[in-house]
Amino acid sequence: MVSPPVSPFAAAMLLAAFLPAQVFIVDASNGPGTNYTSIATATAAAPDGAVIRVRAGTYDNFRVVGKSLTVDAEAGVSVLGNLFQFPPIEVVDLGPTQFVSIRGFRFDIVFGSVAISCRDSAGPIFIEDCSTNSPSTIQRGRVRATNCEHVYLRACDLRGAGFFVSPLESYNSNVALHHCNLTSENFCFRIGGSRVHMTDCTLDSNPASAFPTGVGFMIESTLVLNLDTTLQSHASTVQPGLVGDGVAVFDPSVQLLGSTGPVEPGITVETRRVPPLTTGRTPATGNVFGNLGLQPGEMGVLFVGFPDQPEFFAGIPDPFWLESAAVQVTGSGAALTSSFPVPNLPWVLGVQIMWQGATYGLGTNLVRVSNPAPLVLF
Repeated sequence: MVSPPVSPFAAAMLLAAFLPAQVFIVDASNGPGTNYTSIATATAAAPDGAVIRVRAGTYDNFRVVGKSLTVDAEAGVSVLGNLFQFPPIEVVDLGPTQFVSIRGFRFDIVFGSVAISCRDSAGPIFIEDCSTNSPSTIQRGRVRATNCEHVYLRACDLRGAGFFVSPLESYNSNVALHHCNLTSENFCFRIGGSRVHMTDCTLDSNPASAFPTGVGFMIESTLVLNLDTTLQSHASTVQPGLVGDGVAVFDPSVQLLGSTGPVEPGITVETRRVPPLTTGRTPATGNVFGNLGLQPGEMGVLFVGFPDQPEFFAGIPDPFWLESAAVQVTGSGAALTSSFPVPNLPWVLGVQIMWQGATYGLGTNLVRVSNPAPLVLF
C-alpha cells in the first residue's frame, strides 16, 4: 500500500477554484441566527454559489432552478411531498458551470412517490444520505433523473411500492451511485437511454404480485456494476436479473442472490474487472481520502479533480467522469491510497471533487478505469 499526501499544487488547484460561499440558515422554529423559515424561500432568494444550512424540522417542498447551491440538512430534517405538489426536492435547468449538492434529507410522502427530481441539467448534481422516514416500501422515496449530464448518489436509501414505481429512474442521463440501497416491490430501477454505474450497492426486489418481472429494467442503456454490488430477488419463482436491452457490465465481485435468474437475451453481458475505488472523510483529522484496489501485476494511478460528464478515450472500455484532474499517486501493490487535509473554513463548504483511478496490466497491456467516486466538502 502506498499512502503519500497530496501535493500542495493539487490541493491548491482544488480549493482555490472556489470563491467564499455565503451561508444562510433555515430554521422552521425561527431560532437564533435564522435567515429563513422556509427552504423554498431560501433556495429562491439565495445567490448563486450559496450554502444553505437547514436545522431540524418539517418543511414543505423546495426547488433549485438554474443556480449553484449547497443545501445541507442536519439530523431531523423532513420534507413533505404529495401527488398535488412538486416533488419534495427538484433541481432544474443547471448550466454546465453550475452545480447543486444536497445532503441529509428524509421524506414524508403522502401520495405520489418521486422524492428528488433532477431535470434538464448540464452541471453536476450530488445527492448524499437521503432516504424515506419509514423503512417500509409503502413510504416511498425515489430519485428520477431526466436529461441530466451527471447525477451522483451516495449513501441513499431509496424505496418504491407498486408495479409502476422504481426507486431509481434515469432517462437520457448519466448517473453514478455509491453505497446505495434500492428496495422495490417490482423493478429496482428503470433506465432508458442512460449510462448508470452502481458501486457497492444493494438492489432488493420484493415482488408484490405473483408475476415477478425482474430486478432491473433497461432500454438502450449501459449499466455498470462493481465492488460487491448485489442483485437480490425474493420472488417465489426465479425472475430475471435484468429485463430489456442494452449492455450490462458485471465486475466479478457482483452477486446474484435469492431468486435472481439470468439476464434476458436482449441484454449484452460483459464480465470484466472494474477497479474498485472508495472515498470518504476522516472526521478526526479533517482529511478526505481515496483508495484504489489493485491486483497482482497491475500498476495504478489515482486522480482527483472536478466532476464532469463521462468521456471515453480510445482503447479504454469505461469513461472518465472528471476534469482538471491531478495525479495523486502512482504505484503497485494491494491498493493505492491518497489523502489531503481540508481546512475548516467557510469558503470550503460545497466544493465538489471527483476521485477516479486507472490501472494498467503489465502482462495484458489492458487499461481499466475505476468507478467514479465523488465527494462534497460539507
